[in-house]
Amino acid sequence: QFLQLSGDSAVIAESNIGLEGFILLVIRQCTGIYEVIAISAAIIAFPTSLRNKVKGMAIALPLIYSANIVRLIFITYLGFVNLRLLQIVHDFVLQFTFIGFVILIWSFWLKKVVKIGI
Repeated sequence: QFLQLSGDSAVIAESNIGLEGFILLVIRQCTGIYEVIAISAAIIAFPTSLRNKVKGMAIALPLIYSANIVRLIFITYLGFVNLRLLQIVHDFVLQFTFIGFVILIWSFWLKKVVKIGI
């Protein structure tokens, strides 16, 4: 919907995002669900109070959701502009970046909420 609000002629249908002839299929792996599972498991498994765990989830889940929306918008625009570059950026750059982002969120939670010096 952000693509539509920005004035672009984007079409969203079921699990597809279309932008002027370019169609992006959003499969389960693109939803960020695995990153949510990973950060949730890391937070739940860490020996700290329930309050700290709830704070961690309250911080992590919206951040991952938002980052994933930005990632999908970026991928859609990139695919529209340069399909060859999309494959490289999607398969390598964004995969490692998103994993790093999850680790960064978890590290932030450990340092600022749980107060562990890392």
